[in-house]
Amino acid sequence: MAETQFKNFKSPDGSLRYIASTLGWILRIEGPEWTSVPDYAWEDCYAYGCISEDQFKNMALGQADLTVVDTLTKVADRESRIMNQMRTWVDSNDRPMFDKSGNPRALELRRALSITVTRDERDRCWRKLQEEMSE
Repeated sequence: MAETQFKNFKSPDGSLRYIASTLGWILRIEGPEWTSVPDYAWEDCYAYGCISEDQFKNMALGQADLTVVDTLTKVADRESRIMNQMRTWVDSNDRPMFDKSGNPRALELRRALSITVTRDERDRCWRKLQEEMSE
């Protein structure tokens, strides 16, 4: 016979829950506290809306992943806006928007896009645009 395994469960909303099993036993989940539950009762705990500790950890990791993806998407969108503005100036040969070195002016990007554009950000986007245009 396999050894009984245990997993921690709790109520997601912090309420006290009583889990009634089809086998005749009743399990008390103490709200926000983790309760150790034997493997034969896991399915009943899930059915009563409780969450396991491993689910809780995976949900937290999922939120962290979503935050990273959201941040990367915002950075990509921002760079795309900057590069599109630069492309517009290049296509229209708008020389006053470029400095003596031929780089787009960060101040003019700020005015055109209503966002602060750092020199590093400008330089990175300008290099990317030049690479695109040379292909």
